[in-house]
Amino acid sequence: MSAMGWPPAVLVIFLFLLEQGAAMGANLWLSKWSDDSSAANVTSKRDMYLGVYAAFGLAQGCLMVIEYVETFFPSVLYTCTWLCIPN
Repeated sequence: MSAMGWPPAVLVIFLFLLEQGAAMGANLWLSKWSDDSSAANVTSKRDMYLGVYAAFGLAQGCLMVIEYVETFFPSVLYTCTWLCIPN
């Protein structure tokens, strides 16, 4: 925690919650899609379901990358200052 501080840690937790929300949304959407029997025959419905599912996946991936970057860089900066600046 001392490497990051409180604001980045809270941001990482918030991003993690958003990422999990996107995963849950994708699962719920996939369940709704699989319950709709007419989606297999109507191309526009299939495309709509696929587009929303892809948006959930893209959001989840982007949030994950931002979360990892937000975790990685403060840790590296703390390590650099700890190793490079003598006490």
